[in-house]
Amino acid sequence: MLMLYRALKLSGTDRGNFSDVPKDSYYYRAIAIAKSLGIAKGYGDNFMPQAGITREDAMVLVDRALTTIGKKLTAGKASDLSAFKDRNSVSDYAVTSVATLVKAGIIQGSNSYLYPKSMISRAEMAVILYKVLQLDL
Repeated sequence: MLMLYRALKLSGTDRGNFSDVPKDSYYYRAIAIAKSLGIAKGYGDNFMPQAGITREDAMVLVDRALTTIGKKLTAGKASDLSAFKDRNSVSDYAVTSVATLVKAGIIQGSNSYLYPKSMISRAEMAVILYKVLQLDL
């Protein structure tokens, strides 16, 4: 979330945070702003900031963030994922976001796989954000 917050220069009003985000943490403001903008929805009143994030969840967050800042990509459809062998393992809630980023050329997968349930690395997130920043939206 911090990488997304910084790369897209998210701003807004801190309207509170998830109960498990320490007020003195270096990522507090990033998550609070993402929550107030509707980008981060969490799990109840928890965000689980110490947990890893799946590739599909990262794609959902990127798609929501782009929409929030007015840089909406052309929506993808499940059919945009047809080239990927693991397309059926993308969670229902993430299909549109994953397909949207694939359609935009931000996500290309690896050897015909998206690996939606794998944890995303910082390096992978950096590549996604680099590609997002290169878009002329």
